[in-house]
Amino acid sequence: MTSREEIRPTTGGNSDSQELLEETLRGAGPYPMIVLPPRGGYWVEDNDPPPTSQQPHQWRAKIETDDTAKCYRRFFLGREHLNFVGIDENLGPVLLSVKSENVANQDHTRLLLRLKTGTSHELLPSYGTSAPHTMAKLLNERLTVTSMQPVLCPRASQLIAAYDEHVLVAHFKFGVLYKRFGQTSEEQLFSNKCSSPAFDEFLGFLGQRIQLKDHKGYRGGLDTQFGQTGEEAIYQLYKEREIIFHVSTLLPYTDNDPQQLQRKRHIGNDIVAVVFQESNTPFSPDMIASHFLHAYIVVQAIEPNTPNTRYEIKVTVRDDVPFFGPTLPSPPIFKKGPELKEFLLTKLINAENACYKAHKFAKLELRTRTSLLSSLCEELREKSKDFMGEGSMSGADAGADTPKSESGPGTRFIDTVRKALIARVRNQGVPNENNNNNNAKKTLSSGGISSETPTPTSTGALSKGSTGSCKKTPPSSPVSSPDIHTHRTPRSLYSVELDAAVYADSDTGLESMSSAETPNKACSLCLDGGGGGGGGGGMAADRGRQAEALRQEVTRLKCDKLDLLRQNVTCQRDIKRLREKELQLQSDLASASKEILRLRELLKDYTTANGEGSPVLFTIVNFPNELCVDGDGTFGTCYHQSECEKLGGSIKGTCANGYGVCCYIQHTCGQRTNANGTYFVAGKFLDTSEHDLSACSLIIEKSDAAVKQIRLDFIYFKISDPVDGNCQIDKFVVTGQNRNNIVPEICGMNTGQHVYLDVDMTEGPVMIAILSSKARGAPQDFVIKVLQLRDGDALMAPNSCLQYYVSNTGIISSFNYQPNVTDLSDGYMNNLNYAVCIKKEYGFCSITYSNIINNFEMPFELNNLDEEGMLTVNPGEAGVESYNCPDDYIVLNKVKLCGYRLNDASENSDFRSNHLIRDADNGPFVVSVRTNSNITGKGFSLQYKQVPC
Repeated sequence: MTSREEIRPTTGGNSDSQELLEETLRGAGPYPMIVLPPRGGYWVEDNDPPPTSQQPHQWRAKIETDDTAKCYRRFFLGREHLNFVGIDENLGPVLLSVKSENVANQDHTRLLLRLKTGTSHELLPSYGTSAPHTMAKLLNERLTVTSMQPVLCPRASQLIAAYDEHVLVAHFKFGVLYKRFGQTSEEQLFSNKCSSPAFDEFLGFLGQRIQLKDHKGYRGGLDTQFGQTGEEAIYQLYKEREIIFHVSTLLPYTDNDPQQLQRKRHIGNDIVAVVFQESNTPFSPDMIASHFLHAYIVVQAIEPNTPNTRYEIKVTVRDDVPFFGPTLPSPPIFKKGPELKEFLLTKLINAENACYKAHKFAKLELRTRTSLLSSLCEELREKSKDFMGEGSMSGADAGADTPKSESGPGTRFIDTVRKALIARVRNQGVPNENNNNNNAKKTLSSGGISSETPTPTSTGALSKGSTGSCKKTPPSSPVSSPDIHTHRTPRSLYSVELDAAVYADSDTGLESMSSAETPNKACSLCLDGGGGGGGGGGMAADRGRQAEALRQEVTRLKCDKLDLLRQNVTCQRDIKRLREKELQLQSDLASASKEILRLRELLKDYTTANGEGSPVLFTIVNFPNELCVDGDGTFGTCYHQSECEKLGGSIKGTCANGYGVCCYIQHTCGQRTNANGTYFVAGKFLDTSEHDLSACSLIIEKSDAAVKQIRLDFIYFKISDPVDGNCQIDKFVVTGQNRNNIVPEICGMNTGQHVYLDVDMTEGPVMIAILSSKARGAPQDFVIKVLQLRDGDALMAPNSCLQYYVSNTGIISSFNYQPNVTDLSDGYMNNLNYAVCIKKEYGFCSITYSNIINNFEMPFELNNLDEEGMLTVNPGEAGVESYNCPDDYIVLNKVKLCGYRLNDASENSDFRSNHLIRDADNGPFVVSVRTNSNITGKGFSLQYKQVPC
């Protein structure tokens, strides 16, 4: 299907995955069979949790292949049809096959369209006649081709069928890795020198153990002559497909080579691998460094080498590989036997076919298909020209008017014969039948023209190299001999192109114009010497008239055939609408099936709770997955109990009137979530592409398209303090929100703070991260609650508000507000520019701000420097408006405030004292915060109180 380049094995696997596996093994068992890499890139095929009783497996062993690859052989080959080629300016070469059919007493047209992007197949009702390029546009509306040429040459069907079927793969090679308990690195996997009884038992039913030196079938790159790749291998013939397994323990083991490159050279260049786990131990897909391995089928033995031997199966695949069947049953546990073998082999074959659709292989496939289709269309076009003798003219001047492209190296047999006939007409003198007969004793050979009289066979066919073939009388002039010798190609049309002149060809649909009407009539080229020497000019004229008649007949047939499709545009639109409706119904059916499975799980849980076999009468209640709060104030999401367990959450009480549970979900570094109410906690920092930084990040995906904001509550937040107002050691950053939603870099102590992210203009995902210098000065610790908000939610904030408060009283503080700090460099951050919004509660008309909280004065300090580097406000005084507050300030009641006291002088003109500030805006109330990069201070902490009307 696609060409593969052998890779040079890279050194070692992923150290992060190794650390994750080691950390998993340090915990209590049982361990998960597959642990996804911290940085993502893979998905795991999900299956429902094992039920209490073993259920019969419901799956279908169907090999998933490209059905369009067999359409031409199934519906067109050996039947009357038409083929057309063309070139599209945007989509490149186009090859269309057209065939008329009668289905349920109604005329239909079957179309098979080949483009470099793929092949399309449709059966459409016939309502008229259309040009071939019009029919092609019914299958692909992006086509702009305005004309297509018919394919009129022998053996076109075989060439087209070979192209269509080049995507069908009949040979497969898969890797098989043996994994012992506790192995966490690539080197350990490839260094297992010997197998075990359990592994040998598994290999025994996977396929036949063969001797490579005696093997005559598909070898998958293994050496069958000199034993360089071991002596034995596992081989299987399954549904007309040959499979060879690259088993790690059967490949040669190299001493003093920890990477075992001889083994990895084969398994690392496979696309799909089986990982056999002798006991319960975790596996991570990126622990093996390979550019080609895209899918892993993990098999874990249960009670091996006993009458009750069973195997649990899990599947993990790279993100860009689509889903493939058969679906894992629930539970994914098989008894040793034919059922497991059939499932495994089918899953492996379908896995490789699905991997070809991944980005890396899809590009190679597109390049291969484009090259093959271009070559095929060009070959069909040239062979059709040669067969039909296009460009030839009757009379003595035909040769002079022949275009250069038709008399150059591409000229073949028909052009050579035509030039020979013209030369004979020119050189012919007195009509002497005897001389003509003497000069005519020449026939075609592979190197030129030899002297033989024609001897037609009973069938009138021409075959290359046969002694009884029909032979042509050549002209007396040897003009064409050098042409034949110089320009003949390995794929000469000596016989195959003349066969079509005698026999009917179902590919061209010209039965009525060839031997279908005159079964034993030989071609005129073979009998041109029978008319005597005086008929040269008349013969050339006859050939011209015959060619013109053939062209007119072809045109008439094209019109008759294609007029049947003129009225199918409306029908095609109806078919498209029905297809879209069918897809929607299939989607609804899949959703309904998923809901049925969930309800069955609930029914099973209720049955178990009431005693096995006891009748249970209850009503299943559906409820939205909304936020919930348990007794200690911890946020969660309301789920069914089984859904919470599947998500890995912990239950923190009930919700939905007792029908659901408040599910607490926690994530740490390198993970992703789309669950509402998730808690992001500190974990192991991961190295980034920048050598001096490490990161702890969480990727947040929208739980649905209606999510418009994300609120991040810093339940606890302590990282390194800023240095001179800049977050140089640690910093909290956000990416993926709306482009105009600027979230500043934050560091220091920010417990109790929160920020809003506007995401209504982006599909996401959003990433929040703590970036830290490896030479950090303080440990990082944080717990961040993630809430996803929709229109109508109580916490939904106005756009562009970084912070939003909804109570009628509360405290707002600057980031990293530490009232006891003495070093100005550890205060608020530089370059802040954000808005704090407060919801105006019903029945309240104004608001007051004060830095006196619980009878205690909270430090207020926003510093500014003038052009000479001096403080603009005297210590112990309040600053107001731009003269005192040019750069660092807050805006309350539309007044800029800074300095060391909170006082806007509206009610108290003593700037050395603090005083309440009132704001009677229509709401919401807004506090603007602005700083530059010159100097920092402690910041502010203000208590606000809304005043009733």
